[in-house]
Amino acid sequence: MKKKQFNLNFIRVGTPEQSAIIVKHLVRKELQKMFQQHGVIATNLDEVLDKYITAEPTDEQ
Repeated sequence: MKKKQFNLNFIRVGTPEQSAIIVKHLVRKELQKMFQQHGVIATNLDEVLDKYITAEPTDEQ
């Protein structure tokens, strides 16, 4: 499987921590659907989501 990099930008809802939890839930659900379609097993999905989806604010313009 070829790795692809992408960025998603979300409008924050609630506190930064609440937003991160909501986004992780949405991303996890969609990734699990895609993984199931392609027969992929991800044993560390939560760790990866925790690493890349954070509550840290970005420079908003």
